Amino acid sequence: MSQPSAPSSLDGFVEMVADLLDAHTAALFLSDRTDHRFLELRAYHSLSDHIMPWSVIERGEGLVGWVYKEQRPLHVNRFDHDSATLGIYSEDVGIRAFLAVPLPDRLGVLMVDTRDRHGFPEKLQRILARLSCQGAMLIKSEAVRQQARLFRELLQWQKDFVSGGLESGEAFMALLGCMEMELLLVTRHWKQSRIYSITEIHGGPGMETRGRGLLQKRFSMDSGLAGWIFRHGREIVLDRFGRDSQVSYLIYPDDGLGSGNVVVGLFLGGESSGSRDNAADGVVSMRPDHAVVLRGSPDIWWWPEDIAAIIKPLVWQILDRDTPGGLVAC
Repeated sequence: MSQPSAPSSLDGFVEMVADLLDAHTAALFLSDRTDHRFLELRAYHSLSDHIMPWSVIERGEGLVGWVYKEQRPLHVNRFDHDSATLGIYSEDVGIRAFLAVPLPDRLGVLMVDTRDRHGFPEKLQRILARLSCQGAMLIKSEAVRQQARLFRELLQWQKDFVSGGLESGEAFMALLGCMEMELLLVTRHWKQSRIYSITEIHGGPGMETRGRGLLQKRFSMDSGLAGWIFRHGREIVLDRFGRDSQVSYLIYPDDGLGSGNVVVGLFLGGESSGSRDNAADGVVSMRPDHAVVLRGSPDIWWWPEDIAAIIKPLVWQILDRDTPGGLVAC
């Protein structure tokens, strides 16, 4: 059985690896894109019914984590440990040998195991090393394909917005759709103050009930991820929000603003590009700072690394229309 969320090309590759090495399980772990601290199971092919399909292994943890940390292959013959220690099985399945290699460019780890023999011959070890290079090329190709799809959707968004086919609320919702996100929060902070307020909430129907009481309320800049963005004046992308990040809530604990583990935070300070031009002519802008936060559960492994810089100008275009903020739900 294979992990359903993985691109079909990765599923097919891992199935081929399992067949070539006559493995009980073949699995592909990819490193997270933010700090390379975790390895996430992205595709597998196994004869076992005890695979944990959303396995996450910390760098240096267990055999798979060791291979990634040390960037060295590892072959364990006569494996006599509980199979659950590998971080992929929910219980012991009687594994007798284990083999894993790091992917080039620190992309992740490719592993196989077996219940039928006490080790993998040197020939099979060399084959897995070569397959890891092919796997890296396939992963990079898949990333290009996925990013091209995202850029096409963002380009279409741009055309619709410039042509006037999207109102501001519709534009925010369409941007959420392109990013496969669930919530977009617009907050505002006036300079020289230590408070900020929520001016717009966009998302699904549930956001109307949960968010209505938050609109226009004031919050301390010491509170939540939005306050962090205002204090630091920069963008942030988190892929384990609410779990391992220092700030685990958007505004305050249990604010009810979404449950996704991926957050993109944008800082839009004071003036847009247009108002900066006016300032050059002697006109001083009194625009407030804005922090825009998107939250959801997309597969960000395939996003461009500079995704925040890519979507920031799009958000600026919406805010520059100077339409009144409000709650939008659909």
